[in-house]
Amino acid sequence: MIAAVVAAHLVLVDDANWSGGGSAGGFAKNLQIQMVSESVHITLCAEQVLVHATFNFKNTGAQTTVTMAFPDEGAALFGPAIQTFHSFVDGVEVPTKRVRSSSQEPGSVRYVWLKTVSFAKLQKRVVTVDYVLRTGDTSAGDFGSYQFSTGATWKGKIEAIHCVIEWP
Repeated sequence: MIAAVVAAHLVLVDDANWSGGGSAGGFAKNLQIQMVSESVHITLCAEQVLVHATFNFKNTGAQTTVTMAFPDEGAALFGPAIQTFHSFVDGVEVPTKRVRSSSQEPGSVRYVWLKTVSFAKLQKRVVTVDYVLRTGDTSAGDFGSYQFSTGATWKGKIEAIHCVIEWP
């Protein structure tokens, strides 16, 4: 129970649909691509949190290309919370780029990791992310939160969510 509470305050999870270019963009609803399921494995360590997340997507329409954004809500005084970030589409690593969000709204995401993913007509894709989240700056307060709202940028509802938290 304690591990779940700690993880809820430390972990940033869902890939989201991103509209626009780079930091000038923002989270936006996509009416064609559905996040069918997500599986998250979190390992809480003394100095860092290791996260492996798998997202199953389904294109419900014609061929398309989307920009996916993964939130990185680092504390303002200490910069981004994610130390390393890697993403894969169907097992192949894809280029990612961290950009600072231009949003001035209080509590908004300060950074996002962007990647481009193409879908053939009616294609299913498996997108994974592996990252290391720093936890050493506890004086900064909250390091982020579990982002169900970013997962909600995709068509429909997420049909299944599976989460495992380890505290070795």
